[in-house]
Amino acid sequence: MNLAQSLTRALKHHHTIHFNAALPISIEVLEKVGYGRYRLKVGHKEMTTKSHKELEARARYWGNFTESKEGILTISHLRPKPRVLQSDEHLLEMESFGFLTLLLESKEPSLVLKQWLLNELYHAQSKVFFHTLTSMLLALHEGIVHLPLRIEGRQFLLQWREYKSLNDTLIDFYLAYENLGALRGTLNPMKHTLSLETLFERTALFLSHHTSTLPYAITFSLNDTLEPLWEGTHALLDVRG
Repeated sequence: MNLAQSLTRALKHHHTIHFNAALPISIEVLEKVGYGRYRLKVGHKEMTTKSHKELEARARYWGNFTESKEGILTISHLRPKPRVLQSDEHLLEMESFGFLTLLLESKEPSLVLKQWLLNELYHAQSKVFFHTLTSMLLALHEGIVHLPLRIEGRQFLLQWREYKSLNDTLIDFYLAYENLGALRGTLNPMKHTLSLETLFERTALFLSHHTSTLPYAITFSLNDTLEPLWEGTHALLDVRG
């Protein structure tokens, strides 16, 4: 089983997991209701809680969720989501993992994506959809596959690029998912090594269970400041009116 197949399988499995305190959670700040107090949306639930950290109203975060023996709920380690995941407006709606699987298992994913983007641009009727497609095409022009998706109602962002280092071809990638947080990694297919940085230790534990059969030497590390490979929001054309 290759990396793409293992990643797809792990994500499909994780996609069936609902609210689970063993994983990071997605949080939306609905409003500030007082000094250090906020009304949050966690999954489909709303709650009011305190935060020593100043939070931005309407912003989306990841965080850890715990419950004490006394029933006190605590949300900690809040980290903001990347710009493109702060709303669903510029995400491509997908009914399943089919499109993602096609790209990950293609011999030339960049070419497949480029052909798909050009075809969709030709038929695009929505300005928002057109903006998303042109942004993806611009990223591709810079050598980055940029996939801002919403699969079966859940946000999903995957980016990667290939580059040469000495005699090796390396692959840098960034992945963000609702209940995994963000992670960045570098894959060396020739040396069969994979290094992964995650925002949350819980994410590393989850992924370690689904990559144990891979023929790669995998190392995990924590990084509080993971940034996407590409965060451009401008399109190739400025559409007005």
